[in-house]
Amino acid sequence: MTACEITDIVCNVLGVPVDDVRQKTRKDRADRVVFARFAAISLCRSETSLSLIAIAKFFKLKTHATVLNSVAACNNMVETNPTFAGLFALATRLVVAPEWDRFQLTEFYPFVYSPETVQDE
Repeated sequence: MTACEITDIVCNVLGVPVDDVRQKTRKDRADRVVFARFAAISLCRSETSLSLIAIAKFFKLKTHATVLNSVAACNNMVETNPTFAGLFALATRLVVAPEWDRFQLTEFYPFVYSPETVQDE
């Protein structure tokens, strides 16, 4: 699984455009984009063999330390926000699923997202 595929899956689950997640600027970035970015970075870290520097370059981050901070923030949100935890678990399940099974999972789970459902609590 590549970083691009992981980002596509996370964006699909959270209903966020891929371009918004990979953009370099922070201007007017909605919470849902930040959540998707944290989730994608965290899954890239855990499910790929990419280095911290490679992940940082893919997401147009300044340093590898930002990747570590994003992973920590994602872990914190999973512990404190049950809605985000459920969406992150779904994204994780889709990422680790075999490719032939991924289609069946996407048919089973409807990807419905509204900004009101995932808020930092």
